[in-house]
Amino acid sequence: MNEAKRQLLSSNGSMKEIAFYLGFDNIAHFSKYFKTKTGINFTSFRNGAVG
Repeated sequence: MNEAKRQLLSSNGSMKEIAFYLGFDNIAHFSKYFKTKTGINFTSFRNGAVG
């Protein structure tokens, strides 16, 4: 999860690109995993982290 956050904050990669980079074949699974582990969805994390 730390690498997912690092990729999210340091790149402009899409959720799909980051999910595949981290070895997830299913974007929906990555999205659910991300939300379960962080308590916030991918887009909200990115928007809050950037804004």
